[in-house]
Amino acid sequence: METQPNIEDIQKTITPQNLMPLKIIYLALFLGQIIFAVIIFIIHLSYTEYPQLSQAGAINLMNILTIAVGFVALLCYFLFFLTHRFLKILINLSNRQNFSASDRITSINSTSASVLLMKLKVILIVRLALLEMPAFFGLVVILVGILNGAIYQQMDFLINALPLAIFILYVLNNFPTQERVYAQLEQISRED
Repeated sequence: METQPNIEDIQKTITPQNLMPLKIIYLALFLGQIIFAVIIFIIHLSYTEYPQLSQAGAINLMNILTIAVGFVALLCYFLFFLTHRFLKILINLSNRQNFSASDRITSINSTSASVLLMKLKVILIVRLALLEMPAFFGLVVILVGILNGAIYQQMDFLINALPLAIFILYVLNNFPTQERVYAQLEQISRED
């Protein structure tokens, strides 16, 4: 039975090389959202004549899509808070099957510092994806509103940008640094 990793093991594991893939993923997802938002804004600025679609049809479509964004956002945020526990359950279930000895080394019950870092990476990536999904969906709905003209009739549909704001704030406040990762690894090691 393995013992809990000590502070020195955890600190040695948090190297710039080990953090680089996580930083790249955070940055790529963040920039993807920002670039898509800028493209939508450029499309908005490029319109000299707004679409002449049925006002009622465009508004109804946007109402439905806005409700869908809200539903998807609530579902993803709920799953975001359950991610850590859910991943532990899934990994425990998969470890009950017959895997090779090397696969068992990375089981959820293993507590070496490098395995803890790997588990943390999985948790953070899944959480980031759960926040990215409603942000991207909200941007798509705003784009639909620009293309069908509804956004110009009711600016209230810009509420669909709220998931993007939440995503941006999360990434800016939780971008992986050695100190943040160290604190999160300590928390995971106490839970195992």
